[in-house]
Amino acid sequence: MENFVEKISLLDLTELYFKKNKRVKGRFECPNCGSMTFQVYRRDNRGFCFTCGSSFSVAKLIKLQSGVSDYKKINLIAKKLVEQKGKGLKRNAISKTQVPDKHVALASTYIRTIAYKILLQLVDLDKKDYEELINRRKLIPAVIKREHFFSTPNDTEEFTLRLNEKIDELQVQKNLFIGVPGFYKSKNQIRFYCPKGIGIPIYDSNRAIIGIQVRTNFKDGKYLWASSSSFPTGIKSETGAAAFIPRKVSKRVLITEGWFKGQALYQATHQAVLALAGVNNQGTLISQLKDVIDINLAERNNDKTIKEISDITLVFDSDLMSKIQVLSALKKLITLIKEHFEVKINVLLWKPSYGKGFDDVYNNYDLSSVPFLIVPGNSLLDFYDSIPQKLKELNMSKIPLNRTKAQQDINLLFKKSFNLA
Repeated sequence: MENFVEKISLLDLTELYFKKNKRVKGRFECPNCGSMTFQVYRRDNRGFCFTCGSSFSVAKLIKLQSGVSDYKKINLIAKKLVEQKGKGLKRNAISKTQVPDKHVALASTYIRTIAYKILLQLVDLDKKDYEELINRRKLIPAVIKREHFFSTPNDTEEFTLRLNEKIDELQVQKNLFIGVPGFYKSKNQIRFYCPKGIGIPIYDSNRAIIGIQVRTNFKDGKYLWASSSSFPTGIKSETGAAAFIPRKVSKRVLITEGWFKGQALYQATHQAVLALAGVNNQGTLISQLKDVIDINLAERNNDKTIKEISDITLVFDSDLMSKIQVLSALKKLITLIKEHFEVKINVLLWKPSYGKGFDDVYNNYDLSSVPFLIVPGNSLLDFYDSIPQKLKELNMSKIPLNRTKAQQDINLLFKKSFNLA
């Protein structure tokens, strides 16, 4: 039979079924994770999401939309699309009735932990990734072993066989894996899918694994989550914060962005740290903060020397504070915390010359020699609200503030306002 799949434009299909990104030309809603960072490359007739790392061909997109996995059936759907092409494609060309009802709910933290611990019995960390963690990330072997970093496996028949043999050996029901991000069921076999890179188990304050984050091997090295939402029995990952909890939780909680910065903060302070997956990923933060405060309360009942949590300190990249988008996210974060907790909110700052992230500062300097500045959260909010007026007074850039020149002016204002020049 003629190959009709090759005659279909992925761009046409994407425009038909997924929303356009109104801010960035050529970007669409991702078929896998739903973010607006899906890019279609006409030359290769393939698409790539810059958030979750998913890659799509025409056949894979038809499979996703139809629920059909057999290539011959996919080709028949493509034939129907080709026949429509001259008259204009219609959304009902790929029948939505073919898509299985997807009532997959996110598994409990307890179930996710069981599933991921089974996975961790089957994976290793290869030499290249180990050296990356030792030499570039400055981690010690004990931390690498404790956190169980691993090189992510390919979704191959060989790995699937090993995974299912282990599941049978442990006498675990296969349906337990449905609802655990990264896992999905196909032909009565449990499979695991995630981007290629270094796998980082993300633990909550009770050392339960809430998800797997991946530092990808792409040129830009992005952080993505193990997600199987593009498969009928799969599910999207929950983007919770990584928790670093000391033996005694007392006085302060630190909030940062990224696992490696969280680890550096924890090593430097031995205080409770929550490391967000991104400054805008605040969805589970309040519940996770409440968990940490509950731990503090329980410990204070048994040990009167432990102090009540009265301070939440935000520690983000030194150069990000001067960007209007991140300042906006920080304003939202500070406001969110103030709505739920009666605590002091501070922001830790330092000169960018010492390093971009706290992990850079920690790995390259004696912290006692770095002139850190602790700024009350309200001061940061006041600075954010004063930006338009200050730019006007100094005859600088006008609104909108997303232009390069305006960003440079805001950066200068920020450094002058907080003596960070």
